[in-house]
Amino acid sequence: MATPFRIKRSAVPGKRPAVADLQLGELAVNTNDGKIYIQKDSVGIGTTVIVVNPWSVGVGSDNFNTFFTDGSVGIGTTNPQYKLDVVGDINTSTDVKINGVSVIATSIDNAVALAIALG
Repeated sequence: MATPFRIKRSAVPGKRPAVADLQLGELAVNTNDGKIYIQKDSVGIGTTVIVVNPWSVGVGSDNFNTFFTDGSVGIGTTNPQYKLDVVGDINTSTDVKINGVSVIATSIDNAVALAIALG
């Protein structure tokens, strides 16, 4: 008889399963955080538990902001070097803020000069 497929669950905020908690191919769900975890087999390195969905989108509300809990976001690059790394032009219909201060600039060079002046 086949072993039934089971999903481990936790409702504790921020709780993440340890490697010993999951077998390869087994899933864990944190129902409070809305996160899904699996054990990743890293050949030659060992195993680790990774979160399958490291972002949150409109969890529990009509608000559809997207945010990542870790890592960097790349637009136009698959290897971002900064928290937000954009390769290409950026267009905005509102001000750009540096440390909470609105920057009104006609070019990126002016914005960079202002950012340096603001420290």
